[in-house]
Amino acid sequence: MLAAAACLLVFAMMTAAPAFADDGDKPADRVYITAEHLTADTAGRWAEFSGKVCAEQGTTVITAQRLKVFYAPSAAAAEGAPNIGRIQRLEASGEVVIRFDQRVAEADEARYAVADRVLVLVGAPARVTEGENTVTGGRIIMDRDENRISVEKPESGSVEAVFYTRDQGLQ
Repeated sequence: MLAAAACLLVFAMMTAAPAFADDGDKPADRVYITAEHLTADTAGRWAEFSGKVCAEQGTTVITAQRLKVFYAPSAAAAEGAPNIGRIQRLEASGEVVIRFDQRVAEADEARYAVADRVLVLVGAPARVTEGENTVTGGRIIMDRDENRISVEKPESGSVEAVFYTRDQGLQ
């Protein structure tokens, strides 16, 4: 029964996720997750993947040691169907690498709120790279809709940024 609920949970999460551009043979309106282990709690509305986790949707790829997916209750739950709905947020930890929007984010931990499209990276250090440009800090908050980034210093050290200007910089 638990295995069937977990499979149903994963299927519903994959089919309920927002679409990204398709960059391969997998439909972009699905989230594909592989891991060594899955624990799911349909009443609590979460699923936790652990061990060599890889989550993909379109051109977005998340790798980590752990990925916990939280989802909202579905409208069908009121009618007695399983309580599975759209993904609300993701929490990843352990060697987190996220490839998205021509960027690569690296951190010890990452949290992503789907509705707000806000990504929070925490690490020693957390880093975002776009092309040759890099920002590094203890905590990075990225608002994908506003294309805004806030970087806080780590416990020891400073915020660091490297921008390649092609001889168009401070000189």
